Amino acid sequence: MIDKYFKTSSFGRKRSIVFLLSVVMVGILLFTTANAKVVTLGEVLHQVELQASPLKAANAQIDIFKAKRNIVKSKFLGEINLFAHDVHFNDNRLTRPISPPIDFSNMTFDDNQYGYGVGVQLPLDLNGQIRNSFHALTHQTKAVTAEVANIRLSLLYTAAELYRSLEQLYGQRKALQEQQEALKGHIKIAITAVEVGRIAKVEELRLIAELKTVEGKLAGLDGAESGIRARLASLLDVASFTDSISLTTNLPQFMFLTSDSISLRPDIIAVKEQE
Repeated sequence: MIDKYFKTSSFGRKRSIVFLLSVVMVGILLFTTANAKVVTLGEVLHQVELQASPLKAANAQIDIFKAKRNIVKSKFLGEINLFAHDVHFNDNRLTRPISPPIDFSNMTFDDNQYGYGVGVQLPLDLNGQIRNSFHALTHQTKAVTAEVANIRLSLLYTAAELYRSLEQLYGQRKALQEQQEALKGHIKIAITAVEVGRIAKVEELRLIAELKTVEGKLAGLDGAESGIRARLASLLDVASFTDSISLTTNLPQFMFLTSDSISLRPDIIAVKEQE
């Protein structure tokens, strides 16, 4: 009797521990679900525009070419250099040339020397080098700007595709979960039917095999979702993407393009400017 009591008591404690752990896990899940942030596709695309590293690097390239273009543009105005010279020597035999453009190399100075002057350079662009460099950098700036637009569209397309993939996985998971619950109910009925001899044992085993297949597909969806969320995190330049997604309620509308709109593509504009 004592052994039986201790066995029953131990079993009861185990059930209590399992019950408490289940309650805690359900509470954590409900708390996480209640506090999870739901982000729409528009919010994700906006964050990609602000945080994507490739887009930041491409925009920096625009600034570089604009600066080079301004440097060449400034040469059209010529150059004016002001200079002042102040040197002290204790030996009258020493000389100190002042440049540019004054040359006092043959003159003797005392120990207090001071010189000043102005250097002017006119933009005599006889061979057209300054003008051609300016035009080349202008087209290169336009090409880089078009390439940035192309990178932006590519990143937005990738982010939208990943977001829609998460929505697709959510639909697949929901369908598989419903199938899982249905199979569990069928298995319970099959167990009872096998006990009374209405069906063969093989039917129960077949349902169990289907249930294992569904559970394997659910596990595969979890792995696929982790990969998609990791790619979204890299686009957003964050450590992880754990936000919930907003499910699609309306189908997207089809967009009809005219035949001449291909010339407005950023990648084609970039190639034309490079030519």
